[in-house]
Amino acid sequence: MRNFDETLRDFGIENLKRKIDLHVDSSGNIAVTLDRELQIGNKTTNGLFRFVERWRKNEATIELLFERMVISFDTAKREHERSLTNLTLNPSIYQDQLEDALEQEAIAETLGGSICVLYNNLLQRLRADLNIHQTDSKWRIEKNNLHQYSFGEIISAAANNFRHSDEWCKEKEPRAKQEENIKILSSVLGLPNRTDGFHPIRKNVCAEILLKISHYSLTNLHKQAFEFAKMLSQHQK
Repeated sequence: MRNFDETLRDFGIENLKRKIDLHVDSSGNIAVTLDRELQIGNKTTNGLFRFVERWRKNEATIELLFERMVISFDTAKREHERSLTNLTLNPSIYQDQLEDALEQEAIAETLGGSICVLYNNLLQRLRADLNIHQTDSKWRIEKNNLHQYSFGEIISAAANNFRHSDEWCKEKEPRAKQEENIKILSSVLGLPNRTDGFHPIRKNVCAEILLKISHYSLTNLHKQAFEFAKMLSQHQK
C-alpha cells in the first residue's frame, strides 16, 4: 500500500497534511461526521483526507483488477480476430476460438465493472462528505479533452451500467436515468445514439470505458480521479 506522504506527493496535495487536525463544532465539541467518524479539519479537508485514505486501501485491489482486465480484453480481441479466419475454413476451430474470446470478454467486463464500482464508491463518499448533489455544477463542471463529461459522471454511469446492463439491453425506450447514463457512455465511446432503433449500450462496457479514458494506463486513471477529487474539494496548492 502506498504510504500517506507518498500519496500526497504523487498527486500534488502535500499541503493537505498541514490542514489535518481534529475539528471543533459550533457547540465546542469535537466534530464528527454523519457516519460518526472524527472530522479531520474542516469539511473540505476532511472529505479529501478520507478520499485519500480509502483510495490507499483500495489501490492494490484496483491494480490487480486493472492488469488482469487489460490482459483479458486484449486476449478477447485477438481471439475474435483469429476466429473469423476460421469461420468458413474450419468451423470447429472457429467455435473453440469464439468461446475463448467470449470467456475472456466476460472476465474483462466483470473486472472493469468492479473497478468502476470501487471508484464510484470512493467518489460518492467524497461527494456526500462535501454535501455536493450529483446535479450540482461542481459534479459536472470538469471536462477533459476526450468527451463532454466529468470523470465522476463517467465513472458513475459505468458503475450503473455494470449493475444494470441486463436491464438496459431490453429497453428500446430507456427511462430517464437510464437514458442519461447511456448518453454519457455513448459519448465517451463515440457511438451513435441509435442503431436499428435501439440505444447502443446493451452490454457491460466498463472495460472499454476505462481503457478509453485512461489510454490503457492505470497511472492516468488514478491521476484523473485525484484531479477530480481535488476539484470537488476546491483544494489549492
